[in-house]
Amino acid sequence: MIRLVSLVIGLMLTACTSQMWQAPTYQEKILGYYGAKEEKLLIVEGEEYSYIFEATQQLIDVLVASRTQPFAPYYSDFKVDENNNVRGNFELIARGNPDKEQLRQMGFFENKYKNMVMQVPLTGKIYKLEGEIPLEKLKTDHFVLVQTPETGLSTLGKVVATPATLTIDAGMVIAAGSIFTMVGTLSAIDR
Repeated sequence: MIRLVSLVIGLMLTACTSQMWQAPTYQEKILGYYGAKEEKLLIVEGEEYSYIFEATQQLIDVLVASRTQPFAPYYSDFKVDENNNVRGNFELIARGNPDKEQLRQMGFFENKYKNMVMQVPLTGKIYKLEGEIPLEKLKTDHFVLVQTPETGLSTLGKVVATPATLTIDAGMVIAAGSIFTMVGTLSAIDR
């Protein structure tokens, strides 16, 4: 009997200890995706924070293709470091009956389930948005689990949105016209 009680107590302590060592996380609700084509940036507006990622030409081409081909987005391994740099994986799966050859040319591959998939590693920074980006929002909820450092987030940079511009840390200014060039494309992901 003492062994059984000792075993149960030991298992409970192990469970508590493993929970204690897990990295802190938060769940971000994604409100919208926006692109700045000339600057090659992907701007993601979340309910709590905004994120600005470098967008490769390949990603821009895929977002343009999303006007005619519906994609299902998936998010994994998003982590923020002590300097507010954020990294994660963004995966798109083509739905319906896609043109597989066209998707292969854009960087998609066929997985073991015969789905056409593209995996895009994203790197960028996390910001606090002031104002509202006056663009279309996603129609359905998208959630991303983000791991943060034990020390928490450091002082965040700011993104100030006005009807004409998006100013990032008072240094980079993106004209609203530049952002609008991809809004139809980016919001089409959410079909």
